[in-house]
Amino acid sequence: MSRARRRIEAIAYAAHRPLPVEVLTLEALHARRPRDLSRPERPEFHLVLLATRGESFHVVDFVRHPIRRGQLLTVAAGCVQQFAPASSFDALMLVCKPDAVRWRPEPDTSVLTPSPQRLALLTSLFEGLERELAPEGGHAASVATRLADAIGAACAVTDAAPSEARDLVRRFRAALDKHVGETHEVAAYAAILRVHARTLTRHCLATTGLSAKQMIDERVSLEARRSLAHEDVPVAELAGALGFGSATQFVKFFRRLTGQTPSAFRARFAAADERRDAARRPA
Repeated sequence: MSRARRRIEAIAYAAHRPLPVEVLTLEALHARRPRDLSRPERPEFHLVLLATRGESFHVVDFVRHPIRRGQLLTVAAGCVQQFAPASSFDALMLVCKPDAVRWRPEPDTSVLTPSPQRLALLTSLFEGLERELAPEGGHAASVATRLADAIGAACAVTDAAPSEARDLVRRFRAALDKHVGETHEVAAYAAILRVHARTLTRHCLATTGLSAKQMIDERVSLEARRSLAHEDVPVAELAGALGFGSATQFVKFFRRLTGQTPSAFRARFAAADERRDAARRPA
């Protein structure tokens, strides 16, 4: 009998939820989810995590983020995340469908320490959303999404108003998420976004410090690393899925971006998984 392939589990927003946003505690999530939450998963929703008790960590796309009471972490839909094992740590969590809110978490996830005033505002917004979503609450989608938007705004690293460049880069990132395996050409993405390629590159450089081509390469590399670390798709198959004409092209690209071959990168994570699983087995 052939062994089932290892895959990153896609976590959909539950269809039974009456509204496109939900608030719950991490403790409640551990209680209702029978699976190992420390395994890699790719949520199809945005997550805002406000730590309320203790300290722990959260892994997002290979980065381990320590987090403690009073701190905040946001995870965009489509990122690959891993929760820490259940402990005395707890947090309030906002879960929302991307098309229900007018914001998107920053792509470079980091733990934030809000000022006392902003922490009080966030706590108040979470409490207001909890009341709205309670069985005796109003269940008004418009009110719930406005509160979720307010939480997203309060999570922003800066209070800078939206600009043409930031908006274009946001739409470019969304296009990369959608078409990462179809094209690696700046001109193709510029056509999708209905701008000139030079305009796209200029705005990318001004906003991120990276050219449009560098952003494409980094996004392709991230998707490759996600699959190599957490799945067992053959390298040749992965190369095709990511839009490369051959495995050789993909190997050259991956070595240029990471300094390693795909096989070496995968082996490093496989060994780490084996050590983790061995440590969890009863003596």
